[in-house]
Amino acid sequence: MTHKLKILTLLILISSTISAQKFIYDVDFLTFFDDRESHIPSYPSKTLFGTRLSPEIGVEFNDSVYGNHQLIAGVSYIQPFGSTWRDIRLNPTIYYRYRQHGFNLSFGFIPWRNIRTSLPDYLFSDSLSYFSPNIQGVHFGYTSRHGFAEFIADWRGMQSIETREAFRLLLTGEYHYQWFFTGGNAQLNHLANRLNPPVRDGVCDDITAQPFIGFNFSQLTPLDTLALRTSYIFSYQRDRKNNQLFINHGFLAEFSIKLRFLEAENTLYIGDPLMPLYPQYGSLLNQGESIYQHRIYNKTEFSVYILQFPFVDVRFSWNLHYAQNQPLAHQQLLTAHFNLSALTN
Repeated sequence: MTHKLKILTLLILISSTISAQKFIYDVDFLTFFDDRESHIPSYPSKTLFGTRLSPEIGVEFNDSVYGNHQLIAGVSYIQPFGSTWRDIRLNPTIYYRYRQHGFNLSFGFIPWRNIRTSLPDYLFSDSLSYFSPNIQGVHFGYTSRHGFAEFIADWRGMQSIETREAFRLLLTGEYHYQWFFTGGNAQLNHLANRLNPPVRDGVCDDITAQPFIGFNFSQLTPLDTLALRTSYIFSYQRDRKNNQLFINHGFLAEFSIKLRFLEAENTLYIGDPLMPLYPQYGSLLNQGESIYQHRIYNKTEFSVYILQFPFVDVRFSWNLHYAQNQPLAHQQLLTAHFNLSALTN
């Protein structure tokens, strides 16, 4: 009887710390039209036109001692326009998320939209963001009123007979004080062999560090955004099979201004090519925009917000790309993004 009483007491104590479970759901929707007209070899002409629907369902409960717990499952349905059923892509979304006092820890197939800020173009290209909606691994973040820090482990390639082992570790963060901010991005990217290949694929290492400082004068002006950010970029890339080593440096300047439904942004990179191994390995190794193979690159973006609400963002952008000694490239970009949780919250 004493043993049963102890078990009953333990169950009562556990249940007293856990509130009622709650059914949760979310829907994320994206349609993209990305038309690129270019004569730059590293930035080829192409049109990406498709839609992505990402429904999620799950359970949530609050632990009065330890925090908030969520277990979520779903799928991302991706289909290019003009394609058939054979071109459909389905990406699973399955993850556990824990949150307490600014901390956020997730394991599984985690939507990239859960991260605090978007990655710069040289780390994550538009093309991959459309068709690779999930982190595969771990996401850890901390947010406070002064800034944030995040760690991401993305295991994007399982070693098999057909697939090379590939993963990357990302660290990003930012600290704000009034109109000044500082922070950085860092990456450890790794591409290894397939399982028992007839010829060794080789191993590639890609290490990047980007400390930055910036100024945000938005609160001092009638503008919605007026910001400038300058960065130093250090890049270390090694191809062990071919005994190649590249240590590169560069500077990145980013300026943005926005008033109501109009926005302009400019990004200027000057330095050594950030992707010296891209001709051999492409996006298997380098996940960013391939145009960063040039010593000088400038992107000017003009945007018009057709719809702008917390839960809906519809915008048209006209982008101009200039690379050293190359003709000017044009990009027309129309995106429509809807997120249900932003509406319900």
